[in-house]
Amino acid sequence: MRAKENYCPNCGQENHNKQASTRVLINDFLQDYIGFDNKLMHSLKPLVLHPGEMTKKFLEGKRRQYIPPIRMFLFLSFLYFGAALILFPDAETSITINGNMPNSELANEFTDAYRRNLNLMMFFFMPIQALLIMLVYRSKERKYYVNFFVYTVHLYSFLFLIGTFFELLDWLLPSEEGVFSVTDYLIIGIQLLALGYFIYYCIVSLKRVFSKKRNILRFIILLLLSITVFAIVVIGFILLLGWIYGML
Repeated sequence: MRAKENYCPNCGQENHNKQASTRVLINDFLQDYIGFDNKLMHSLKPLVLHPGEMTKKFLEGKRRQYIPPIRMFLFLSFLYFGAALILFPDAETSITINGNMPNSELANEFTDAYRRNLNLMMFFFMPIQALLIMLVYRSKERKYYVNFFVYTVHLYSFLFLIGTFFELLDWLLPSEEGVFSVTDYLIIGIQLLALGYFIYYCIVSLKRVFSKKRNILRFIILLLLSITVFAIVVIGFILLLGWIYGML
């Protein structure tokens, strides 16, 4: 390989004397396994600001400029759970069982286990959510499950991104127990705005990707179905925890 050449003509290796530093290893990992390059901004911007656009283009085969859905989902879920561990290191993430606890302590342990695992439960609810969307929005053009699964992956990626934002907000503006301050009003206002935008996001993205008539009515039906099925899953999860902790 001649020094004046930028790349080796035989293998394509870049012609430089870069040492294998930690930065190089992280950069290689992000590029090879997550696709963390210019595609990141090309993916995050439509994911947040243009509901359903990336999903629609991906299903139409226009995929090269975006991070693949599963990679984006893994990256943002990793970011979400990683931020929780870094910003709130004292929060436990596993279930502990102690049959000798008093009833009050056992109830508190049960409640904490439910809160800790709610996010993981939502993670496993994603394939079910895709099935529910398929039941309401299936058409001749979008009749395969994978179409609805890709949409759901992008939707949950957006949720993980919003969740990471609120983790940072909670860390920057912590609430004082027993005290309701101006900061709490600010956080509630931001949460209401986020909820409103999420509803708008769902309605617009579903219309853009699946192009169905009576979209708002379909969204209401989907919302009711999702709440009902999710409630059943939550009840099942609570019963499972109750059985594990010997409370049933």
